Amino acid sequence: MAVKVSGAKRLLRKIFRPKRKSLTWNEIWHMAPLQISFLIRSVYDFLPSNSNLVRWGKKENPTCPLFQSGQTTEHFLSSC
Repeated sequence: MAVKVSGAKRLLRKIFRPKRKSLTWNEIWHMAPLQISFLIRSVYDFLPSNSNLVRWGKKENPTCPLFQSGQTTEHFLSSC
């Protein structure tokens, strides 16, 4: 049985897609400082994804080595 690569990627994304969870201020208040820093950096797109590294002049190629597409923060955290 042959499976197309794009179909396999779609299936994997569907299976492993993280569930969205709303955080309360109380939960955020009790997080470790590094967790809060990561949360803020991910919300404001300041994590070192390949596209950000290109934008910051630290890298020349924004492509994800696994999926051969642009590696944005969203891709980095949820699809890759």
